[in-house]
Amino acid sequence: MLTVTVKHKGAEFDFESPDNALARYSAIITRRMVTAARGRDLSKMSASERREFAEGVEKTLQAAMPDELGEVYADLFCEGVRAWRGVEDADGGPLACNAVNRRRIPYADKVAIGDLYLRRMNEIDEGKGPAPSPPTTCAPGETHAASPSETTTQRVQDSASSTGGAP
Repeated sequence: MLTVTVKHKGAEFDFESPDNALARYSAIITRRMVTAARGRDLSKMSASERREFAEGVEKTLQAAMPDELGEVYADLFCEGVRAWRGVEDADGGPLACNAVNRRRIPYADKVAIGDLYLRRMNEIDEGKGPAPSPPTTCAPGETHAASPSETTTQRVQDSASSTGGAP
């Protein structure tokens, strides 16, 4: 799984693919694009024209359906963020990244960070930004080189307890 990092208000947020929220986002955008494109042949547009058209549809959607789209952006955050740096608790200490604390992040920040994630993914798709990186840690304090061609004969079992649970 690849990791994409976005920055917001001095903090960094590492995303892994939020598949469910991305599917919802894509469905909403696709429905709106089909409606907006009636009578137009999108296949005759250049890639940049299609991107511009899609951005226009998204801006229109943000104005027409800010709550629904905001909920999807917040879901992108809650489902996708797996680590963060620079997020502090009320006492100024580091806040652990877990499901409970992800939900405690203010809604407006979740929406903004979800939007930044989508923009970052568009940059990657268009080749305008550095590619996402594979995660290099398997457990706290252990660093491993990513080696997709490495084979093993040992069976790996899931741990009995969740590693991303409540604090």
